[in-house]
Amino acid sequence: MDKYFGTLDFYGRPMIVINKPNAVHDICNGLMRVKYNFAPNSMLIEPVQLFCMIMVIFAAIIIFYNVEFDLEKKKAKK
Repeated sequence: MDKYFGTLDFYGRPMIVINKPNAVHDICNGLMRVKYNFAPNSMLIEPVQLFCMIMVIFAAIIIFYNVEFDLEKKKAKK
């Protein structure tokens, strides 16, 4: 058992590594079944993280365009 860290993975995904040294050709082509269970909330973590990241980017763009960054002093009206 090992963990694979891909894009947006903070906790890693389970990865099973199987080595078959000196395997007979008939066994190599056979059917192999692997069964494991996911935690109920683990499937929602990545989509929620992606959604939050996109919303933060949109909020930053909206704030950037609504805030005026004037470096010059405004002239007082007479």
